[in-house]
Amino acid sequence: MDGEFSELFSLIDRLADGRRWDGLRALYDRLDDEHARTDPPASQEEVQKDHDLRHALTWIGRLMAERGTPWHAAHIVTREYEESRREARNLHEALAMRRWAELDGHLTHRELRHLVAHSRVLRGSDLSGAAGLDPAVFAGVPFTLQPWERACWRPDWHMRDFSWRGSGGGAMASFPDDGLELSVPIASAGDTLLRAEPIAGIVDSHWIKGPITVHGTAWEAAARVMAADQYGASVDFVNAYPALLAVAGGNAAYGQWSEARGRIAAWRLLARIGGLAEPVDIEALAGVVARLRCVAWRQPDDEIWFVHLAIEDPLSGTTWVLDGQDFD
Repeated sequence: MDGEFSELFSLIDRLADGRRWDGLRALYDRLDDEHARTDPPASQEEVQKDHDLRHALTWIGRLMAERGTPWHAAHIVTREYEESRREARNLHEALAMRRWAELDGHLTHRELRHLVAHSRVLRGSDLSGAAGLDPAVFAGVPFTLQPWERACWRPDWHMRDFSWRGSGGGAMASFPDDGLELSVPIASAGDTLLRAEPIAGIVDSHWIKGPITVHGTAWEAAARVMAADQYGASVDFVNAYPALLAVAGGNAAYGQWSEARGRIAAWRLLARIGGLAEPVDIEALAGVVARLRCVAWRQPDDEIWFVHLAIEDPLSGTTWVLDGQDFD
């Protein structure tokens, strides 16, 4: 980063430290306009300048989302979301640390508004019946946690805390944990049919294989992907839900992820498993969750990001296998 951008970042920090939010908003708008009018970089020097400018805009977004006035924060996070939905994931999750009443009148971008609302729900808010929110925008996922979700979801434990320094805590994409005793041998599956089921656009994870679907039980499915001398355990689906939400939201060794998108993706995946149409019927999905049978196992080289889970719907006789690892 050259001297020009070092001075720019110093200015950004001074404005934020002085709580001069109007000035920081004006600086963001000027830089955003400059970035929009800039031709695509042609040289290495221009690539670096474009990178530094985008970094400055994102840095202002992080400061505003966590510390700025609600209307300026919503404006800037909206612009960042319009620029890149993927790169704005941490920003809209940070924005959702604020109470809904602070944000309600300032979130005019329809999709972003609903994502922030879903994140507020995961933080414990009940926004059912709130004005300007429509569950159909994201597959019928409701604006209040359902009883089966609340069974193992702890907002103060599973939601990240954000500051201008970054984020901490939150659900991890790791299941099963070391506390689960794996005592049942995984036997050979014989000629059980194995096929891949496309889930493009649902689970946002580059390290999950498949998922694979097996016409058979969860134990038979586990045997298709595990060595015969390994061990597994039966688990309740709700115990896997926090990790599944993290996986579905993009939690990985690198990159950003979104708890809100993870919940939406988990609901869509469960609807697919249970043969339900979208928008999802809440009561019907609760019935699907209640009848699921799950098996979990581990691999010797599991570290931080891993999921090994077979989810069986006995009504259809099909099991979905979520199996994969990521490494730093």
